[in-house]
Order: sequence, then structure tokens, then C-alpha cells
Amino acid sequence: MLEAHKHIILQFPLYWYSYPPLLKKWLDDVFVHGWAYGSKGNKLNGKKFGIAMSIGDKKENYSPAGSISFTVDELITPFKASMIHIGAITLPYFTVFGSSFQASDEEIDQSVKDYLDYIFQSR
Repeated sequence: MLEAHKHIILQFPLYWYSYPPLLKKWLDDVFVHGWAYGSKGNKLNGKKFGIAMSIGDKKENYSPAGSISFTVDELITPFKASMIHIGAITLPYFTVFGSSFQASDEEIDQSVKDYLDYIFQSR
């Protein structure tokens, strides 16, 4: 299935400043030696990977001066390192902040438009 696709977007909620356990299991099952990396493992080499995250907290908290003390870019460093290891290309990430708060209809509509733009720009 993955061989037919050049672009892969992993969509998940940011879970304790990382990806959820089920996504970690998927990565462990798919990113295996001899298939995803190693002398004969090149199935994901050159594929473009993006991530789309919903984040419960507010955007301003994801900065060195914010309550989290880290940027989203810093938090996804392990993901980017994994992509380098398997020879994949990391696309820019997409985030929706404040998902723990009640979003207005306008915010949801804008998020849908932004996400569609992200998906189509990633192609």
C-alpha cells in the first residue's frame, strides 16, 4: 500500500507532547530494519511525510516564553530524526491549537480551509 503513495500525512492529537501510543506502535511495526531502513530497507526512501496535529492548548503557550517552554517544531524533533533515518522527506507540519476549548463555527470553518490548503500544497 505505501509503495503506491508518495505523500503520507499522519494525523493525530498531540498526546503528552508526543504522538499517541497507537501511532508509536504503527511506527514500530512499519519502520523496521530491512524494510524501512538498513542495507536493504528503502521502501520509504524519498517518500514525503507530513504530520497534522490537534493540540489542546493555546498557540502562545508553545514558545520558549510560554507555559510549555518548547515550540511545536522542537517537540516534533524525534519525528524529523526518524524521517532522516529512513531517507524520507519531512513536509511542514499542520496544527490546530486550542482543541480542548470550544471552537466557534468560524474557527472550525477556517481550520477546514487551512487543512485542505495544507494537504494540497503538500502534493
